[in-house]
Amino acid sequence: MAEPLVLIIDDEESMRDACTQILLKNKYRLADAGDGATGLQKIRDLRPDAVIVDLKMPGTSGFEVLENLRLFDPRIMAIVITGYATVDSAVEAMKKGAYDFLPKPFSPEELRVIIARALEHRRLALEAEALRREKKLLEENVITMVSHQ
Repeated sequence: MAEPLVLIIDDEESMRDACTQILLKNKYRLADAGDGATGLQKIRDLRPDAVIVDLKMPGTSGFEVLENLRLFDPRIMAIVITGYATVDSAVEAMKKGAYDFLPKPFSPEELRVIIARALEHRRLALEAEALRREKKLLEENVITMVSHQ
């Protein structure tokens, strides 16, 4: 299985570079976008496992990215980063589907832990989904076999 892909969406190049350097040590595949619209296009094209998104960006905001991300694939784990952290913005981000909320500045270890936890959550959710599909298929096969006997 390929290493998880993490997309970093932030209008600050220094923040994208810092996140990239922090996460390279975890052997993730990484991509970035300098604005929300480009980020949404990369989400469609690359289908990342996790997205780190800044809330305050010109043009398409992080909130808009979260809303569209949920419509595209609700299983992508979204981690919100912002220098303008408030309780209201954190609650709003979580309502729009963010997995976690990380105020700037944050430590490299905080980012690594949150990404690792989000990716593990995704892995377990996908595994549970696959098991439910397998169980349903087995039940249907048993019903078919019983009804033919």
